[in-house]
Amino acid sequence: KQLFLDKVPDARITTRAREVTERNGVRDDLFKSATFNWIEPVSDDNGEDVARVEEVGDKALVYFPFNSTKKELDKSVDQYLEKLAAQLVASGDKVQLTGHTDKIGSSRANFRLAERRAKVIRDILKKKGVKRSQIKVFSKGEDQPTASNDTPANRRLNRRVEIQVLN
Repeated sequence: KQLFLDKVPDARITTRAREVTERNGVRDDLFKSATFNWIEPVSDDNGEDVARVEEVGDKALVYFPFNSTKKELDKSVDQYLEKLAAQLVASGDKVQLTGHTDKIGSSRANFRLAERRAKVIRDILKKKGVKRSQIKVFSKGEDQPTASNDTPANRRLNRRVEIQVLN
């Protein structure tokens, strides 16, 4: 973390750890490992938002463009979901996918849109070998914003699927 502080604000860096035990007796002692992701906002050639992923604390957030559930995902999202799927297949852990929206539109429509977003991620994970029984899908619609809905930038933060691995 100290290596990045001159270029990245401390608040934008998170660290986390988890003890992982190998299966099938391959390894029985702890070992050290580190990974990091560098995340920047992503736009297409017209300046429109495209889906992107950000890891925050113990969860990942996949952000979606306005009114979108399509797999118009940045390559970082595909790479993250590929790694996540491999981890889930290897560990047998479960994952919780919770869809969210901004406050534009009716509550009912937003609930359905948020659910469809979570199901898009579920379907991608299933195609990558994760069993359906390992995936829980929820929708919160517009009920749990992370930012106020008063500006376009804040609304973008609310259009997301939260991904949390359950041990």
